[in-house]
Amino acid sequence: MTDGHDDQAAVIDDIDDIDDVDDVLEVLEAAGIVVDGFTEEQRQVFRSLSAEELALLLEIKGRLDAVEPEVQAHGVVAGGALF
Repeated sequence: MTDGHDDQAAVIDDIDDIDDVDDVLEVLEAAGIVVDGFTEEQRQVFRSLSAEELALLLEIKGRLDAVEPEVQAHGVVAGGALF
């Protein structure tokens, strides 16, 4: 069983192969980001990301995913309060 971090690393490794701006949205979807709800303006922002920016975004998402159960537990225990 993978922890999601390995999958995230594989997606990040593929970033340099992006040839088309629409590929950015496909990379985001492959990383588990639901892009269907994005407005066209939001899609344009994501399409304009550099490879470095996209890699950073995916790295941050991977880190958030890695602590997701802990964050969810805090939400239940603390009533959603952020601390």
